[in-house]
Order: sequence, then C-alpha cells, then structure tokens
Amino acid sequence: DSISYAFRLLTSRKPSQAELDLLLQLYGEELTNYKQDLKSAMELLGVGEHPRDPRLDVATLAANSIVASIIMNHDASYTKR
Repeated sequence: DSISYAFRLLTSRKPSQAELDLLLQLYGEELTNYKQDLKSAMELLGVGEHPRDPRLDVATLAANSIVASIIMNHDASYTKR
C-alpha cells in the first residue's frame, strides 16, 4: 500500500500496525473532508513549486499530501536510532 511504502522510504522501516492504522484513519478522514470541500483541496495543492498533475484526483492528492506531511514530521523520519 502507498502509505506503508511512503513510511518505509522516509523512515527506513516499516510502520507498526498501530502507526499504519492511524495513518489510514487520517487518510480516510482527509479524503472525506476534501471530497466535500474541493476548494480547500485546490488551495492546498496550489501551494508549491510545481503545478499539480491535472490527471490526478484532487481530493485524493490532497489527502495523500496531508499523510505525507505527517510522516515527514515523524521523529523516525529525521532521527536514526
């Protein structure tokens, strides 16, 4: 699954089941929110250096962006123990 893959790339380890469950829950909540509020999704995706790929679903991309941000801010992403 893409969340596990992103977690592994950023932390050099697989997520625990608890971590994965939380990230999947977050993804589901964000996806629901962004499907109901496409304007907010577009605002989020309008920030950055590169334009978004118009072939990708806006709500899905925004939800994935939030999850990726959370993973990047996880202690394991920048601290090797």
